[in-house]
Amino acid sequence: MQVTRRLIPPEFVTVVAGTRFTTPGYAAVELAGIDEGRALCEALRQGLVRTEDLPAILRSLAGTPDQPARRAVVHDAMRSPWSFGELQLHKILSHAGIHGWVANQPLRCAGIIVIPDVRFLHVRLVIEFDGRSIHEQRFIADRERQNLLEAAGFRVIRFGWEHLDRSDYIVATVFAALRAT
Repeated sequence: MQVTRRLIPPEFVTVVAGTRFTTPGYAAVELAGIDEGRALCEALRQGLVRTEDLPAILRSLAGTPDQPARRAVVHDAMRSPWSFGELQLHKILSHAGIHGWVANQPLRCAGIIVIPDVRFLHVRLVIEFDGRSIHEQRFIADRERQNLLEAAGFRVIRFGWEHLDRSDYIVATVFAALRAT
């Protein structure tokens, strides 16, 4: 492990009980150079950083080691993934040229706000990603959300961690679902 010393811009420093810390967003973007975006996805999910803050944080790290990797992660994170698995799913969709979707944007179904993992804007198609820990704890709530979406006329397709190693399957399934809607 390498320790680096540098000045942190004051806008990315917070003070708690007299101790100075980097903001969670700054720490997550800095870590993105070595953790592929895991901390950044968690910070986004918890609302500790906003996507609109990421470019300024990235600029403040210009010239530091691992900046190319950081830049790629921040680019992918601009779609607001709430988990590392969702980040990987977004990358698969983008690399396959599948566009016209948004991630984690609220939608009202039968008077209830639901937040689909991925929703296509011009067709009634939703992709749900079942992560390991969060979705195991939320199995029933996820099924209820899927029922709401389907009752509102959305087609829902689901992928899990195991599918991330089979990007060809994900791409083929999404294209088939887009053709069917």
